[in-house]
Amino acid sequence: MYCFIFQAILINILIFLINYSTKITANEVGDKTLTNNNNIRILIKKPKPFEKQYSEENLLALSSYFLSSNVNNTLLKNYRLEFHYCESDDNKKIDRQQPKATSIYLKDTEYVQYLECTIQELKSNHYDIFILDDKFLFSDSSFVENIRLEEYFKFRHLYKNFLNLTTYINDGDLEYHHPRVVMDGKLDKHSLYGLPFELDFDLFYYHNEVQKLENLSPEIMTWENLLNPNFPNGFPHHEFEVKPSLALPLADKNELIHLFIEYFSDKKDLTSERKQKLNANYFDKDSNPEKIYNSFREYILKYSNSDVSNLLKEDYEKVFSSFINKEKKIMKGRASHFAYFKTFPNLTLSSTLPPKNFSVITEKYLVINGHSEKDERVLVEAARVLTSKKMQLYRAQQFDSIPTFDVTRNDPEIKEYCTAHSYLCTSQQQMDLISLKSMFKKNKFSINFMEIRLLLPTALYNFLLDGNVKAISNTFDNIMNVTLYNIGTVNVYFLILYSIMAIFVIFMVAILFMVYKNRDHPYLKVISPIFCILAHIGLISNAFTPILLTHITSPFICKFIYLHGIISRTLIIMPLFAVVFRIFYIYTNKSKVNFGEKLADKYLFIGVVVILLVGIIIGTIVMCVKEFYVVTLVISISDPYIIL
Repeated sequence: MYCFIFQAILINILIFLINYSTKITANEVGDKTLTNNNNIRILIKKPKPFEKQYSEENLLALSSYFLSSNVNNTLLKNYRLEFHYCESDDNKKIDRQQPKATSIYLKDTEYVQYLECTIQELKSNHYDIFILDDKFLFSDSSFVENIRLEEYFKFRHLYKNFLNLTTYINDGDLEYHHPRVVMDGKLDKHSLYGLPFELDFDLFYYHNEVQKLENLSPEIMTWENLLNPNFPNGFPHHEFEVKPSLALPLADKNELIHLFIEYFSDKKDLTSERKQKLNANYFDKDSNPEKIYNSFREYILKYSNSDVSNLLKEDYEKVFSSFINKEKKIMKGRASHFAYFKTFPNLTLSSTLPPKNFSVITEKYLVINGHSEKDERVLVEAARVLTSKKMQLYRAQQFDSIPTFDVTRNDPEIKEYCTAHSYLCTSQQQMDLISLKSMFKKNKFSINFMEIRLLLPTALYNFLLDGNVKAISNTFDNIMNVTLYNIGTVNVYFLILYSIMAIFVIFMVAILFMVYKNRDHPYLKVISPIFCILAHIGLISNAFTPILLTHITSPFICKFIYLHGIISRTLIIMPLFAVVFRIFYIYTNKSKVNFGEKLADKYLFIGVVVILLVGIIIGTIVMCVKEFYVVTLVISISDPYIIL
């Protein structure tokens, strides 16, 4: 008994000392002076004031709990956690003096700064662990790469900066997590890089004096009815005769995307089964999405009383204020916001899923920095502990964070959690979850999500302001279908180009035939017909390059075009060089010229062939050593994407 009390006192003293000494900073990103071999440095995105799960106080408590719970862990007993916020340098301005094709990605200043900060630190060894959401993890990974983003942010294949956990952690260790969340932490469904850390999803909050929304039928719980000041029936509406009772934080770029996708899914009735049947064709022009685009804009216009520009400035702080002060009775937020609402003891709230239970999920992952100088075994063990069932239950109890549990499992601890948080588990079981990255992934030619996240908010803002449905329709069509120019998509300009190329090829073939037919003519013999024929073959071959460039569908074709270019250009340049040399030799050595011997083409021909073979060999080596990949170039948000 005394031993237990003494141990408890020691632990409390230890926790006090850690709380006193642990430092969390939002301003020292990348500062090596704080490096300590016994500190595991963790970088997270700087939270907003209402994101209480990542407040300094809670992170200090988490660090204390981590140390106290690992006193008997041989690998971790001497390590503590040191959290840092990823915050951009306020003195560093975004370089907007970029080509138009790059500057269109830099409109969302806040997100661009977050990307710059995170990508910069991923490439260094300043931090050992990162907490990243699914919008960032593998967001650059796609078959078709964006060279503009890679050049601006100075990266390629961000996952190569992560430690591959496949050999350290097997699927059995992750069975308590939701299978979907585990799968999204794997690259190409095989290599594990991200351990599930936290979950979030969209909800509607409402004051308890409002009729229970979760009891309403889908016919009543609709987006349109949510705008009705009298919604739902029995709603005390004497204060709200004009303005809708709903609060939407549309200044938040993520929330704008979430709202649009949930509204779109509702109108398209995109249940999980239906999405599979449609094979992600729901944004294609053939499926007539323009009607829903216009419907969404009319919905926002009605909500804002036609004052869209001011509505798009309403951030979470303003929306929280109007909701907490009961100026608005219903608010669209996220499940994690419940922790913020708990700081207002006089609030009595309930929650429900969006119409037809469509809800966008946000998954957070713990990723180990592959450049860290610390022992990989220590970092893997720390990651395992931080994402363990025990730690997730602790964070859920203390910070109201949402675990990544599979709530359908017959697990006593998970069932106990669901008993205490029934509203969350019930919502997770009922919702038709929407993963944004999966939503925008139609086939291998769909662009990567980082590009979508940078482009889509601007496109939606522009559409809500100007109502140009053609532009927003083109944007979504291009996101889902990168333009591959082929017979089915050729326009009038390509027909003109192909016609000119055809005329050129026919003309060159005719000349080639005439040269061969008159190869023994004395005028032709001076310039050597064989070299003229080789040069013409090179010109004809090179004429097909534009067609090949518009039919790139794999890195193999890129390699073929690269080798084809070497052969074509060599066949053009070297025979012409041989002809020029031949003429030069004749006119500088007139007295020594012997048309039967000195001007024989044998040695010149051998030289051309040798140079051609050397070029092919070097090109083949380059093809084997250098990585070839497919990239897109885009001029504006609504213009077609072109594969190169």
